[in-house]
Amino acid sequence: MDTTQEREAGLVDERARRWDGAPIPVGVGTLAVLVGAAHLVFIVGPPLLAAPVPSFPSLRVGDVLDVITPLVVVPLAGLLFLMASPRMPSALALLGFVVIAIAWVEGQAMHLAANAIGHHVVGDASLLSTFVTYLDEDLSHQIWHGAVLGLAAMTMYRATAGPGSRVAARTTGGAIAGALLFGFTYFLMVVEGRTAVGALPAAAVLAIAGVVAARGGVFRRPALVFYVLAFIVALALAVTWAALNGWRLVEFSEVFDV
Repeated sequence: MDTTQEREAGLVDERARRWDGAPIPVGVGTLAVLVGAAHLVFIVGPPLLAAPVPSFPSLRVGDVLDVITPLVVVPLAGLLFLMASPRMPSALALLGFVVIAIAWVEGQAMHLAANAIGHHVVGDASLLSTFVTYLDEDLSHQIWHGAVLGLAAMTMYRATAGPGSRVAARTTGGAIAGALLFGFTYFLMVVEGRTAVGALPAAAVLAIAGVVAARGGVFRRPALVFYVLAFIVALALAVTWAALNGWRLVEFSEVFDV
């Protein structure tokens, strides 16, 4: 079978993949690890960095780190979306991804601002405190976490829409490693962010849909492996956490001093 036939059959090696005629800048496995690590550092990190900024004590170090969050996480998620398939995405798919990415940034930015203000009105029964809490704990998280699911859905669909490929073991290994990091982070963010009631069932639906759509070829699609396994990990951790807390998804801030 010549190269053209192999490509049409979806049996080309991952290293030979191209997007829009240009070489892939980094392996999908490596990118999956970067996406998972970025979510862990920039989403789990800020709440743990409560020390005040020396030159501006009203801000916490975590607030400053959170300013960088969308500048790192969204471009990496976008690159994973592009590399999920060797085919160039349609204009409609690109537009859909951009709109969801904007919602991601909108929700995260709303959370960042409201959370930073909320540090100074804790325990206050005023209208300001109530409003800030709503923006921080409810509206922003719903938009943000919904967009996380949206970007995942777009990438998973793109991965299943085209042919799979023969991939190196290290690529699959990278996708699995990245999925463990992202799955752990997703579990933490939806439980602490009080969106688990909707976010966990949605993750289960996406994982099942991805496996079904792949028609037995999940492991020939590293981007699909990344999200399917990540959601399975998040669901498993959620069940375990609930079992340890009387079958309630207790926020971690209620258990630990964070």
